[in-house]
Amino acid sequence: MLPRRVRTSSAALLLAAALVVSGCSSGPLGSLDRASPSPASPTPSSSPASPTPSSSVVMAVPPAPGTTSPATTVSAEPGGLGGGDAVYLETSPAAVLLVRWTERDGQLQGVFMVTGTAATAAGTTTTSTSFTGLLDHQHLTLTLNRELGSTTTLTGSIRGSQLLLTVPQDDGQLVDAPFNASSVSDYNTAVAGLADQGHRAADAAATATAEAQASAAAAAADAQASAAAASDAAAAAAEKAREDQVVSAAGDRLGTAIGAVEAADQTLKGLDPTLGAELADEKTARATVDTDYAAARTISKQCTATSGGDLGSAQGQVSSDVGAVDSAQGAVESAAPTVTDAADAVTSAVTDARSALTDLVNAQQQYSASAGQVETGATKAVDAATGPATARAQAAAAAVTKALATAKTLDDSAQTVDSKAGQLISC
Repeated sequence: MLPRRVRTSSAALLLAAALVVSGCSSGPLGSLDRASPSPASPTPSSSPASPTPSSSVVMAVPPAPGTTSPATTVSAEPGGLGGGDAVYLETSPAAVLLVRWTERDGQLQGVFMVTGTAATAAGTTTTSTSFTGLLDHQHLTLTLNRELGSTTTLTGSIRGSQLLLTVPQDDGQLVDAPFNASSVSDYNTAVAGLADQGHRAADAAATATAEAQASAAAAAADAQASAAAASDAAAAAAEKAREDQVVSAAGDRLGTAIGAVEAADQTLKGLDPTLGAELADEKTARATVDTDYAAARTISKQCTATSGGDLGSAQGQVSSDVGAVDSAQGAVESAAPTVTDAADAVTSAVTDARSALTDLVNAQQQYSASAGQVETGATKAVDAATGPATARAQAAAAAVTKALATAKTLDDSAQTVDSKAGQLISC
C-alpha cells in the first residue's frame, strides 16, 4: 500500500527546514546571476550532472541587533529567464522560497533559496543550496548538495504552472510541497515585502517595549509618589497627634491646678484666720488679771492686822492670772502657723494655676485654630477659682499678723500688771 500523499503549502516550509536550513550556510545575498547555475556539460541522460559546489552561491547575513538592512534582491542574467530557465516561488508570512534552475537536454542545474525574517533584528536572512537534477517530461529528480560532500535526493513533478516536490516525513507520510511558476522580479518583490514586514514587526516590538518601559516607569513613579504621600500623611498625623497631646497635657495640668486652688481654699475656709477663740481666751484671762489686781490694791490700802496675809494671797492670784494670759498667747501662736500654711498653700496653688494657664494659652496659640476661645474660657475659669482664693489667703495672712500682735499686747500688759501687783505693800 502506497503511503498517503498530502498537498499543502506549508510543506514548502517543511522542505526548507529539512533540506536547506539544516545543511547550508548563509551570508550577504548578492544578485542571483552570481548564484545562477551555469549550463552543465551534456552528459548521458541516465545520470545527473555533477553537483556544483554550494560555495558558488552567496547568501545573506542577518543585520546587527538594532539595525536594519536593505531588502534582499536578486538579479537575473541578461536574458537569463529565456530558454530553459525556470523559476518557482512559494511565500508565507515568515519566509520566501525560491527554486530556480537551468535545463539543458534534461539536465538541471539550480539553486534553492530561502529568505526569512531575522530572529533578532529588523531584516531578512537568506540561506541557499545548489542542486543538480534530471527532467523527464513532467517528472524530475533533484540532488541537493549538502555539507561534507553529502547529498539529498528529491523527486517531484511539474503540473501546469506548479512544481510539486515530494517530501517524505518521519511517519512515512509523503507531503507534496507546491511551488508556483514565477519570476525573479516576483521573488524580489516578495523579499522586499518580507523585509518591510520584519521592519514593522521590529518597530512594533520596539514600540511595545518602550511603552512597557514607560508604563513600568510611570507605575514605579506613581508607587513612589504614593509611598511618599503616605509617609508625609503619616508624619503629619504623628505631628498632629503630638501637638494635640501637648495641648491636652497643658489642659490637664490647668485642670489639676484649678482643683488644687479650690482644695487649698476649702482648707483655709475651714480654719479661723482671725484666731478668735484663742484671742477670746487670752482676753478673758487678761480681764481677770485686772480684776484680781484691783482686789490686791484694795487689800493693800486697808492696813488691818491681817492685811499682810490677804495681800500676799491677792498678789499670788494676779500672778496666776498672768500665767493664764501667757498660756492663751501661746495657744494663739501655736494656731497661727496652721492658718499661715493654709494661706501659703492657696498662694502656691494660684501661682501654679496661672503658670498652667500660660502653658495652655501658648500651646493653643501654636497648635490650635481655636486658641482665642480656649484662652478666654481658661482665663475665666482660672479667675473664678483664684480670685476669691487669693483674696481669702491675703485676708488670712493679715488676720494672723493682727492676732499675733494682739496676743502679744495682751501678754505684755498682763506682765506689767503683775509687776505692779508685786510692788504692793501693807500699810
